[in-house]
Amino acid sequence: MPLLEHGFLGAEGDQTRQQILHKYAELFALLNDLNDVCHEYLRTAKYHQEEGAEVFAISYFMRGLMTFQSLIILSEHGCIEDVRALCRTLLQACFRLAAIATDPIVINRILASAVDLDRQRLKFFKSGELKMMPPGASNVDLDAKIAEKDAEIQKLGGSMANDRELATIGGRLRDYYTGYFVLSDAAHTSPTDLRSLLKHDQNRSLLGFMYGPHDKDLMTYAVYAMSLQADNLVNVDKVIKSGLPASFSDLQTRSIRFRSDMPGVFNPQG
Repeated sequence: MPLLEHGFLGAEGDQTRQQILHKYAELFALLNDLNDVCHEYLRTAKYHQEEGAEVFAISYFMRGLMTFQSLIILSEHGCIEDVRALCRTLLQACFRLAAIATDPIVINRILASAVDLDRQRLKFFKSGELKMMPPGASNVDLDAKIAEKDAEIQKLGGSMANDRELATIGGRLRDYYTGYFVLSDAAHTSPTDLRSLLKHDQNRSLLGFMYGPHDKDLMTYAVYAMSLQADNLVNVDKVIKSGLPASFSDLQTRSIRFRSDMPGVFNPQG
């Protein structure tokens, strides 16, 4: 394909966006309606501020919703490579929400993991692998700071949790072994993911590069993102028990009907 003058930007990009919106009108209607349902939920949700699990569940839901909206925007513009990468971010939020919905105490392990990252950074500063940047930072008692992090981790229970463990707790292990690995290729710009940019002939000789907006696999990843965000809505309500909007049931019915008419799209493995 000829190299577009402005790539994903400019008049060519706008034209592609209009073509995509027209071609996938029903899909984008569902995506936008789910976004509206999620915002309806946030406007009416009632939760206890002193309940840590509830606060973190709402926070993860909002973070996932922001990612979901970004996915819609990128899908409209044919930025499918970045859609795949953001699907991984949404899936990680889904792991956490599903785990919290199953076992609210797991939030302590999630927090402990975050504190452990801070502890590791402090150890890098102490070893000299990282340089202390702010003025006067060299006067910081790093041993005392590391001890504070140790104590904080112990106060949280001393146990941490990685993505696989959170997926297991939340009943999403299949997503971990399928979607997570595939989407990680995109998030980490692995050589496997870069193959999508190459165009070969039947003899595997390189013909050129695929660059610019396109809609290849758009349906697969947009539908997957829609499913993940719907699960996030269900799981956040399991924690705060505010009640799902009545409009969500109708949306789910439409979504199921849509997926049944498009066999094979709900599969991030392609």
